[in-house]
Amino acid sequence: MKYKTILKWLFPILLLAIGCKVQNTQYNWDVVFYCGAIFNDANNPNTSRKEMIKAFANSPYIDYEDQIVPKTQYGRDVFNNDQSYEEQYAFYDIRVVYIKTIKFIHAIGVDAVYSVYLASLFYALSAVIAIYFFCFAITRNIFFSFIVGLFIILKPDFKEFITSSPDTLSAFSLILLAMMYFSQKNWLIYISVIFSILCRTDNIIFIGFLFVFTLIKNIIEKESLRVPVFSIIISLFFYFFINLYYNNAGYRVLYYHTFIEHLSFPLTQPKTISFTNIFKRLIPEIPYFIYPLMYLLGLIIIVKGRYKNIFIHPALLVTLVAISTFVIKFCLFPSHQARFTFQYELIGVVVVVYYFKESLYLFFNSEKKKI
Repeated sequence: MKYKTILKWLFPILLLAIGCKVQNTQYNWDVVFYCGAIFNDANNPNTSRKEMIKAFANSPYIDYEDQIVPKTQYGRDVFNNDQSYEEQYAFYDIRVVYIKTIKFIHAIGVDAVYSVYLASLFYALSAVIAIYFFCFAITRNIFFSFIVGLFIILKPDFKEFITSSPDTLSAFSLILLAMMYFSQKNWLIYISVIFSILCRTDNIIFIGFLFVFTLIKNIIEKESLRVPVFSIIISLFFYFFINLYYNNAGYRVLYYHTFIEHLSFPLTQPKTISFTNIFKRLIPEIPYFIYPLMYLLGLIIIVKGRYKNIFIHPALLVTLVAISTFVIKFCLFPSHQARFTFQYELIGVVVVVYYFKESLYLFFNSEKKKI
């Protein structure tokens, strides 16, 4: 049995190696502020911007002139003006866990710019490894778990999923939350709720749907309401606490990063929303609503008219939560980039494995039972 133990831990290492090999290093505009976060000094605000520019100019991992020197007036202002930079940076320091990770990676000697990307890669691979061990816990089959992890890594959008942003961390935290939810261990659920909020405040949308639907499920089944009610209270407490601590950055991100023009200064924009502009922006994106609708169609086919089962079966409930969250977030921020959508594919993998857990376990362990 020792060889199985060796393989159990060897395959995750192999997945990590493959993941590192197939990834394609890419940066988006956020790298400016996350790199600046490494050098941020509250007592000396202009240090962050100046040190960030120096780090970019000296980094061998990025072409400063071609990729980073801004092509827009907005970008030039952020690079060249302390006030403009500080206005934008206020949106980023609320990403506590991601920034702490970046600082840790840089502290052990990694280039500042590359540290931002490595943090994203680390959490993307962590999500894959978490799914590997989840599959193994369900099926007790090493090879199946490895194939699932390999399937995720080799998907073309896995490369696009990894950028210099905390979207991979957000996905990792939601996957953990779904797994802990399936485990039905209360203290693990509460911890994962707190961790998810700390990772990204807009995860409260997923958390809200999850435990409101769970509340409905428990009412239908006449079960205890303690877990959903307490989870909602915990999530709201940490959401409001972290927003107040970081000068309401979470609220402002949700408000200013929705239908308002992105290439102007969010903190100085008038607090008005044009519904005409909303529709103009949403109409070209309507075809992409097919993405969640396909999940919804599959959900309806599985349930076969027994819609009550959507709330009763944990896997179907999480699927409904993922669909609802996707639609809400897509309406708020119409973008079909993989860094925003791939997390729902990962949640989908977890849901499918859990939904068919009995069949999968029997399939991979039937010979053992006969012996």
